Amino acid sequence: MNRFSLFFHRSIHQPLRFFSDNIIVCGAQPAGKIHLTFDDGPHPGNTPKLLHLLNRFVIPATFFLTGKCVASMPELAEEISQQGHIVGNHGWSHQNMRFHSAHHIRQNIQHCHDYVADLSGFRYIFRPPFGAWNPALFHVCKSLNYAVVFWSYSAADYNFRYWQKKDLAGELINRVRPGDILLLHDGYARAEQTIGALMEAIPYWQDCGFTFGDVTELLQQKKLQSQF
Repeated sequence: MNRFSLFFHRSIHQPLRFFSDNIIVCGAQPAGKIHLTFDDGPHPGNTPKLLHLLNRFVIPATFFLTGKCVASMPELAEEISQQGHIVGNHGWSHQNMRFHSAHHIRQNIQHCHDYVADLSGFRYIFRPPFGAWNPALFHVCKSLNYAVVFWSYSAADYNFRYWQKKDLAGELINRVRPGDILLLHDGYARAEQTIGALMEAIPYWQDCGFTFGDVTELLQQKKLQSQF
């Protein structure tokens, strides 16, 4: 991955934390925890494997679920919660909301909310698909009591063709820092690549003394008015 890509995946959302008080991009550094987040699920093949891995290492995580997937796999969505993880809203069908109106954004978020809000691990946190946003999105989320959670580092694990030739585990080991909100994905077909990389990276992080948390801890630290 070239230098521009590394800059893009680490830095693009950092200024947004100054845009509104209901936006989270990263935690405290250098003493903060690593916050693993997983988007686009649940997935019938990958999510159970990921849950097994997280349970093995006793690590909490945050899952941003699409309403469409939850509607088709409600039991798997609830299993995420039952294993102690936090669940957030990732929109109904993974639409890019950058060019949509406030009315459309509200409908999309609310449609997903109708399916995820009954999950025991649900919290009022929203991650826009693709990280795409406009000012209307922040206003809508605030009116719905949602905090908006971006990320401070993404290894672009969805680019499976790139990582077939490169070392994703090494990328995670070398680039992730305490305090990061790490964006990963369990909702795409090739996510076994991500799970395999985490099997190497997590023991390394633990040997380094790194600890793990879910993003609601960051919201509490920021004293947001979102509902927990």
